[in-house]
Amino acid sequence: MRFEAVKVAGRVAPSSGTSRRCREDAAVSAIVVLNPVSLAEPPLAASATWLDDLTGTTIAFLSNNKPNAGVLLARLAAELGRRSGVTARHYDKGVPSLEAPPDLRAEIRRECQGVVLAVDD
Repeated sequence: MRFEAVKVAGRVAPSSGTSRRCREDAAVSAIVVLNPVSLAEPPLAASATWLDDLTGTTIAFLSNNKPNAGVLLARLAAELGRRSGVTARHYDKGVPSLEAPPDLRAEIRRECQGVVLAVDD
C-alpha cells in the first residue's frame, strides 16, 4: 500500500469558544491529507504443488508480524516436527499489510519445500 499526499488550501473554523479575532486569523496555508491507495492488482499465482508426505522436508513458517502470529507458527512447527520430522525455518515478512519482498520469497523457494503463512492477530 502506498499513500498519496494531497495538499488542500483554506481556512479552519475554530470551535465556537474562540474569539472572533482568532477565527479570522485561523488561515492554514496547507493541510496534507493521506489517501490510502492500493497497489496494482497482483498477478495470479500459479497453482501450488501439494506435498504428499512431510517426512524429512524443510518447511518455511512465514510470520506476517502481527501479534501472536509467531506463537501460532512456533507451536505448529513444533507439532509438525514431532509428528512428521519436519525441519522448520522461521521467516518474518515485516509489514503485515504488504506482501513478502521478492528476495525473501526467493530465499524461501531455495531453502524450503513448503510454506505456512500465519495471519493471526
